[in-house]
Amino acid sequence: MVEQTIDPHTANSLYLKFTLKCDESVTNESMGMNNIFVCMDTCYDNCDTCIVGECFTCDPGYLLIDKFCKS
Repeated sequence: MVEQTIDPHTANSLYLKFTLKCDESVTNESMGMNNIFVCMDTCYDNCDTCIVGECFTCDPGYLLIDKFCKS
């Protein structure tokens, strides 16, 4: 099963954790992964939080107008 979560992220680091629930001994099962992508998107100037290039909140002193922060 693949899950995707898109939340505003403001930290300078990212921690990914992969888990597997085995129904047999761990010496008899395995897990393989490929095509794992981590995509980063930066906010426009004066934008505080954004997702996929769309601004949702602005820095103090700016107004959100049509998904852009304007003074």
